[in-house]
Amino acid sequence: MKLLLATRNPGKLAELRRILVGGPLDVLGLADVPEFPDTPETGATFAENALAKPATRSPPPGSRPSGTTPGSPSTR
Repeated sequence: MKLLLATRNPGKLAELRRILVGGPLDVLGLADVPEFPDTPETGATFAENALAKPATRSPPPGSRPSGTTPGSPSTR
């Protein structure tokens, strides 16, 4: 199963991949899918910024990583 992490930050991707090593998830970043507009990080905390991304953006049509289905946690 693929998990799209809404970031282009290689440090965030590496950390999540390290945490999930050996698990069933293949962690992808925005650089791994067709162009996806950035969401400005204007929140006061990491959590606020992380929550703003899926709330304000949807992947462009046809850009859903293979192996995901609409409404699955990796596409919300």
